[in-house]
Amino acid sequence: MAYCYDGKTYETIKELAEEYGIDRQRIYSFRRRGWSLEDAMQMCINDVRGRGRLFEYNGKLYRSPKVLAEEYGLPWSSLSHYIQRCKTVEEAVDRCQKTQEKKIMLWGKKYRSRYEVATAFGIRETSISAEIHTSNRTLEEIVLELLQKEAICFEGKPIIHW
Repeated sequence: MAYCYDGKTYETIKELAEEYGIDRQRIYSFRRRGWSLEDAMQMCINDVRGRGRLFEYNGKLYRSPKVLAEEYGLPWSSLSHYIQRCKTVEEAVDRCQKTQEKKIMLWGKKYRSRYEVATAFGIRETSISAEIHTSNRTLEEIVLELLQKEAICFEGKPIIHW
């Protein structure tokens, strides 16, 4: 049986594998699982390893959101969150990048997240989030109120003030 790939005809898969310098057993493995020759070759050439769902972004295949996130310097948990909620991987990466670009400015200092604000002031992030979702106040007002009424914790040790 002759195999045609990239405009060239090969007598055997062994010839094709030698031409591209890849392991013919991987091609056979993909073909046994019902993959087309083109898809199998793409996987072998790009050296995509592992099992599970494939994620394609900018023409490159990734085996997991974590690998994709590491390549683009994004938090993988955030990217996974957006992949579950967005229609395409491109939209998920775009939204994750935009979220990472947003910085919180509080009293002249930049913070990357509400968690970082909470840690800096020794208050719980859940308290900040709850206030943001239930009240119509600014972050500054919320932090001031929480500093006055909540025990301050630094390195896990509460400091109660009156």
